[in-house]
Amino acid sequence: MPTKKLLPGVAALCLISSGVTAQSTHCDKAETQAELRQCEQARYQDADRALNAQWSLVMSKFANEPDVEKALLDAQRAWISFRDLHCKTVGVQQGGGTLQPVVVAGCLADVTDNRVEEFKAFVAAPEDN
Repeated sequence: MPTKKLLPGVAALCLISSGVTAQSTHCDKAETQAELRQCEQARYQDADRALNAQWSLVMSKFANEPDVEKALLDAQRAWISFRDLHCKTVGVQQGGGTLQPVVVAGCLADVTDNRVEEFKAFVAAPEDN
């Protein structure tokens, strides 16, 4: 069954979660779908908080450059749409099963973590002036 094959991978994802909420549910020992969903959702919330913090740094770097700010805002809006649709697609591949919300939340966390790293590199990059 695809669900049985997926559980170890999802549980492994929980091992790397770092949020207080996730830790309070002992994600390293999560077994039920509700526990897995809670852990992945907490991991996504942590990633979203980190994304918002990095976004503030990116926007402050270009505070006096309205064209860059607008381009960044347009790109971020497009990225959010991409992230949400991509993770919805990943979830649909589960066939609408009961693990779909776990998979979607894990996808959202992973993709958001990647965007945080992109922003960190963007902020750290030397300006071409």
